[in-house]
Amino acid sequence: MKVRNGFVSNSSSSSFVVALDPKKTKIKIEIEVDLETYAHKQITTLEEVEEHFKEEDTYGKRDEERYKVFLKAIKEGKTVFVGSFSDDGDDAIGTMLCNRGLEDKDMPKGGVIIESSGGY
Repeated sequence: MKVRNGFVSNSSSSSFVVALDPKKTKIKIEIEVDLETYAHKQITTLEEVEEHFKEEDTYGKRDEERYKVFLKAIKEGKTVFVGSFSDDGDDAIGTMLCNRGLEDKDMPKGGVIIESSGGY
């Protein structure tokens, strides 16, 4: 068996060696992610909701259901974060979230996912 020691750049995989109880092979990885880091827009007012949907307008038609969710969130005092994750670069968290997307279990109490999808 070959063993790799030290840092290897441009690797498309990584290795691990662990010792576990054979009945407990699952691990739980928790990370904290500040969505402000990945948001290119933060919407906090009804006027900003209107402006956002004017920009997103597709052939004179806006997504009414999504629009209503935005309005509800703002009226509840929430901020709507509009952003994206990418696997292009050195950001491991961004790469993971690009592939996985956001899930309801990721949200703090009261947080709502309006839209999320994994990249692949």
